[in-house]
Amino acid sequence: MYKMRFNSRVEGLDMKNRHAFTLVELLVVIGIIALLVGILLPTLGKARAAAARAACLSNLRELSTALRQYSIENKDACPIGGNRRPTWD
Repeated sequence: MYKMRFNSRVEGLDMKNRHAFTLVELLVVIGIIALLVGILLPTLGKARAAAARAACLSNLRELSTALRQYSIENKDACPIGGNRRPTWD
């Protein structure tokens, strides 16, 4: 029967010589991630503002189209009521 042997060698490295990341290495990685986030957040804010601006322009265009359609169907009358003069008491 085949007997398994466990060595302390993993891919040519002795287990005693292996080490994890040091604190400095981890802090450098965290700093790099924080720097990238700091660069990306203003860009995402600008993209969000541009999307809101596009949505607003689309809504204004739809309103304009609806008012034009109303005036075509109602002998150039505007539903806003701009024909009346304000009364001053």
